[in-house]
Amino acid sequence: MINAAIKAGIPPSQLQLCLEPEAAAIATIHDSSVTALIAKGTRYMVLDVGGGTCDITCHEVTCPERFEVKEIRKVNGGDCGSCQINARFEQILAERITGGKKSWRTFKMKSPRAYNEFCENFEQCKLEFSSKEELYIPIPSSLAKLLPKDYRDGMEIDEDYLILDREFVSKLFDDASILKITNLLAWELNSCDGRGLDFVFLAGGFANSIYLRRKVQDCVSKISSTIEVKYPLDASMAILKGGAMMGESPTAIISRKARFTYAVTRVEDFDVSRGHDERRSYVTSEGLKKIRVLRILVNEGEDVRLGQEISSKISNPEPTSRLVDDIYRCIGTDIRYPDEKDAQKLGQLRIKLGRCHATHCANVKVIYKFGGTHLSIEALDEETDKLFALNLEFY
Repeated sequence: MINAAIKAGIPPSQLQLCLEPEAAAIATIHDSSVTALIAKGTRYMVLDVGGGTCDITCHEVTCPERFEVKEIRKVNGGDCGSCQINARFEQILAERITGGKKSWRTFKMKSPRAYNEFCENFEQCKLEFSSKEELYIPIPSSLAKLLPKDYRDGMEIDEDYLILDREFVSKLFDDASILKITNLLAWELNSCDGRGLDFVFLAGGFANSIYLRRKVQDCVSKISSTIEVKYPLDASMAILKGGAMMGESPTAIISRKARFTYAVTRVEDFDVSRGHDERRSYVTSEGLKKIRVLRILVNEGEDVRLGQEISSKISNPEPTSRLVDDIYRCIGTDIRYPDEKDAQKLGQLRIKLGRCHATHCANVKVIYKFGGTHLSIEALDEETDKLFALNLEFY
């Protein structure tokens, strides 16, 4: 994303990334209907449900005057947004119309305006559905001609409307999206035992769905009688507004939870007393027994302050003009070796030492800056305090 912005002519110094769940959270606590509820120590969860995904963020307010917060759980989520409902509904229609899937593809290709109009009508009706009544969807005549007129499995045509009975729509919503959302929400609430949460805020484009709101309220009520579910006034615009707010106040989130364990590789002398695994050891051409291990920079779930610096030293045992350092992303905290199944090579840091170090060794201090929306790295010559040019190649 950063490279794409640079290619578009945006200088890196003027570029700041904003994560969608965080944007939704920041916009939510700025909402006029929410601001009065926020005080120092208030803990809340934002359930950001859009078209593609459902993202869950948990924060604690540290300074309500400046709208500063800290993350109290890792961001979680899944591909269970409202587009899953659209996709499943299209599958059902393609199976029902005369001519089947081939006719449906032909309709979409030859009547794009009618298709888009129908999708927009369904989108609006989708938000208004409450499970208490049938769903009436205005339907273009070109599509109505292809569908059977008689009632069949929860669906029928009545003049200019496609009528779906409430049991059909409820099952469609639940199977395609809603159950996945509420299961994700329930898992988060149960795994943190509520953690003293005061509110669950529903945001995102699908947050205006009457049916989703009821299901979320039911889910929360089963787990806690003290957590209030609130709906910001302009939930559908949360990410857009939050992104702009993060641009004006980039330090609004003062600490984050590390999503993964991050580490770099190092070669050590093999030592049984340090718990080294004999099977992973090797012998060099000089006859020395060595082993490659991971040096942990940040553990998964660890609180990382905005701009927190963690340093690691690396040196060239032989004169060279370049140093490389492999960076790993791991699942869990009990990871010691780069060849473990839960360790994934994230990228390679390439440090350009220059010509002067092609003839003598260098001791380099690599500074990793965590806590922001992306990792920032500097490489410093320990003898001269000179910054080296570097490049991080992601895999």
